[in-house]
Amino acid sequence: MQLLHPFSKKVVHLPPFTKLPYAFGTQTDENGVLSYQFGRIMNEHISDWSPNNARDLLLFKAITSSNPDPDSSHSPIVIIINMENSRRSLSYRRPGKDVYWSRVPGFHLNYDDFTFYKGDFYVLDCNGEVGIVKGLDGDGSSPFISPLSLREYDDTLEAGEESLYNLVATSTDLLKVIRDYNDWVDEDSESYGTTKGFRVFKLDFSCTKAPKWVVTKNIGDCALFLGTNNSFSVVPSDFPGCRCNCIYFTSHDVETLDYSGHDKGIFSLDDCMIEGVCPIDCKTICPRPLWYSTNP
Repeated sequence: MQLLHPFSKKVVHLPPFTKLPYAFGTQTDENGVLSYQFGRIMNEHISDWSPNNARDLLLFKAITSSNPDPDSSHSPIVIIINMENSRRSLSYRRPGKDVYWSRVPGFHLNYDDFTFYKGDFYVLDCNGEVGIVKGLDGDGSSPFISPLSLREYDDTLEAGEESLYNLVATSTDLLKVIRDYNDWVDEDSESYGTTKGFRVFKLDFSCTKAPKWVVTKNIGDCALFLGTNNSFSVVPSDFPGCRCNCIYFTSHDVETLDYSGHDKGIFSLDDCMIEGVCPIDCKTICPRPLWYSTNP
């Protein structure tokens, strides 16, 4: 695996798939076709993955602690969310320290999103709980995830059965975004679920006892971009045509790798209206639409 900066063309080399937890190497069949082997040796279940499937389905998201400049004496810490036995685990690689990808033990083993905010890695699990990754600075302790103690429980933060969570950092705030879906319907023998709206919560660190999630309808001069590959914020005034206080989103259907115009749009926090960006019945879009941040 490699990190490529698309503008400078600089490359940071990372440990390969075979260095992931629960990876057991590769094999080649009689036709010379390569496959990766993953699984749990304790239950003797090992499955073969093609290179394309391993890339598209096993590697969920990646994030760095800084600009990935291989010429710098301070190369970034890289954390990835990777599929492991049908659950999304967290693995890390520290420059100059780790030859293998190592799994971060934590309070849960199924993560939806993560972000780097003011010097710390924050992770969001499938239940909407947030933790901080500790021990990555090489002080002798093993990395672990410390649950973020919140001042009080708020049931408005709960997502529905078909809802999804995202964690996004802006220059000033850490945001939790809940995407709510309409009921799933059957259309032409295929399942379609459409985004109904978003709820945004800001983590208030000013509380004396512990941080607290606060509902917000205004993210200021910011726009959020949410997708299966990456979640990030931009300042719209730096990008002509981009709208402030809006959420740009793509389909989150990672199971079928949706290549159509289905469920892609712009949600306005001002009036809670959604504007589509392409028709549902548009022709196949390949490769599938992904947001890409120019700021690594």
